[in-house]
Amino acid sequence: MTGREILTALTDIDEEYIEEAAKKHKSKKNIIIRFSAMAACLALAAGGTFAAFRATHGNAKNSIKNETFDYAFADEKSDAAADVTAESYADKNGGGKSNGTASSANNNCVRVKKWDEKTVAEKFREITVNGKEYYAVNTYVAADKVGQKVTKLTVLGKDVYTNSEYAAGAEIYEIKNISSECAAAVKYDGDEKYYVCRNAYYKPETLGQFINDLDLKNTLTFNEFNAAREKNGKMRDVKYTGADKERVWELLFSDTQAKAVKDIETLNFEMAVDISVDLKLLGYENFSLSVSRDGYILTNILDTAKAFYIGREAAEGLISYLDNSCKAVEYEIRDYSEPEYTGKESSGSTASGTASYEVKQ
Repeated sequence: MTGREILTALTDIDEEYIEEAAKKHKSKKNIIIRFSAMAACLALAAGGTFAAFRATHGNAKNSIKNETFDYAFADEKSDAAADVTAESYADKNGGGKSNGTASSANNNCVRVKKWDEKTVAEKFREITVNGKEYYAVNTYVAADKVGQKVTKLTVLGKDVYTNSEYAAGAEIYEIKNISSECAAAVKYDGDEKYYVCRNAYYKPETLGQFINDLDLKNTLTFNEFNAAREKNGKMRDVKYTGADKERVWELLFSDTQAKAVKDIETLNFEMAVDISVDLKLLGYENFSLSVSRDGYILTNILDTAKAFYIGREAAEGLISYLDNSCKAVEYEIRDYSEPEYTGKESSGSTASGTASYEVKQ
C-alpha cells in the first residue's frame, strides 16, 4: 500500500472503531514520538520510519475541528498497518463487496465512511498543485489567515463502495506566513470554509528552513516536557514543569544551519526528552518534538518523520536545563496484567503491559 493510499484511507475510519481500539493497552518502553494515525502508517509504508521510536505515555491526540483521534498505539508494525487498509481493501475487492471493512492481524475491523457520511474535505482529499501533492484535512483556516489565491482547479474523489467517481471545483489559497511547500488552504465550490491541505512529502534541507517555512516562532507551542530515566535499576518516566519556553526555544533552535537527516530510517536514536507541541494553525495538537542524547531533534509534524542534527552538546544543554532548572515529577514504570477487553463479556484472558505511578519525593 502506497503512502498516497494510506493518507487517503486513514481519515475514513469510523471513530467508534478507533475508540474501541484505544481500550486495548499495549506495552511501551522508554520514549516514543506521539503521532497521529496518518503519520504512523505513512511512515510504516515508507519503510518503518517511526519503528525505532518509543513512547512515554502512549496516547496520541491529533485534535482538529471535527476530527479528533485519541489512540494508544502499539509498537508492532502489523497492528498499525492492518488497521488502515480498509479503503484500499474495499477498492481492490469490488467496492461494496467488502462492506467497508478489513480485518487486521488481531481480527479487528475498521469501517470506511460511506460517501454521504464524509465531509467535503474527506471526499476530495487529494489535491495536486504545481507538482506538489497535498492532502486536505478537517481543519479550518480562519479567513484572516488566508492569503492570495493560487489557482482554481478540479479535484476528484471516489466512492469505494460503488466505485463511483466524483469531481468538484476548488480554489487554492496561500496560508499567510506558511510556505506553500508545506501547506495551503482549499475552498471547495458550494462551501464557504477554507480547509487546510498539507504536503506530507515536504523535505527541508536545514532546521532554519523548517522553522521559517512553518513560521514556528509564531505557530509552535510547547506543552509538556517528558523524559525516561533509569534510577536504582528501574525505568522512570519524568515530567518537567516550570520550563521557560523562550529558553527551550533557544536551546533547541539556535543552530539554524543544522542539516536535515536524509536516511532517518537507518538511524537508531537514544531518545532523551519528548516535548508535546501544538501547531494548531495546521491542525496539530499534542504532537511530538523529541531530542536524542546523541544530538538529534526529531518530529513528525507534516505527517512524516523529520530529524535534524543539532549536536550532542546542544542536546545535553537542554537535558541539563530541564534536570537542574525545572521541577521534575517521577513516575515509576511497573508491569501489570488485567482482563483483556474484547468489546463483549470478558473471555477470561488477560493483557499485560506497563503503567506509570507517581513516585513521592
